[in-house]
Amino acid sequence: MGTSEHSDADLAVDWQDLIGRFDRPEALALVLSGSYARGDANPLSDVDLVRFTAETAPSLPGSGSHLLDDRLVVVTDVPAGEVESYFVQPELAVGRIPGLRQARPLRDRDGVFAALQARAHAFVWDAAMQARADAYASRAMVG
Repeated sequence: MGTSEHSDADLAVDWQDLIGRFDRPEALALVLSGSYARGDANPLSDVDLVRFTAETAPSLPGSGSHLLDDRLVVVTDVPAGEVESYFVQPELAVGRIPGLRQARPLRDRDGVFAALQARAHAFVWDAAMQARADAYASRAMVG
């Protein structure tokens, strides 16, 4: 088998097990992101999980990096206020909006992630966002 070839067994992930381990009632949604969500994972890919939470949710157990069945699983908690910043801060929008568009929900209580993903798909980089991007670049480059 060449270095760019892999079997389905190399990429097999027990999604139900991951949901059982990392979903919490306080999480509004548990979402798969990164290479597995995009469909371009390889045997060395980590599994990226995002738990979207209410702003007032306590710190949830299980966030961080875990080695499960010889696979790295990274769990990140994202409160509602941080999500809002994705849509107004250009330095976050460039990385987070594409990720939201490509992510796959594993658990989506009350359609919270579906609404967020629809918002990401509808996002347009308008003149106001460009002005914020210009101001950010100016501060970052000049000080």
